[in-house]
Amino acid sequence: MDVELKKDLANLGEEAALWILDQAESIGKKIAARSDNTIDDVALTVFGMLKSEIVKQIDKIDGEVG
Repeated sequence: MDVELKKDLANLGEEAALWILDQAESIGKKIAARSDNTIDDVALTVFGMLKSEIVKQIDKIDGEVG
């Protein structure tokens, strides 16, 4: 496969993964707002604490930092 094509696809993969992460957070917030269960709030707190680490891992998809 063409090196440039691989790079473009890897960048697209990163963008898609970041979009999915944002959507998961958004949906989680909506669910937690409608729920009386406190576990949802705890899960969102943990997610928030882990999000920066998840983003760091997503950034490695294309093999480049940034």
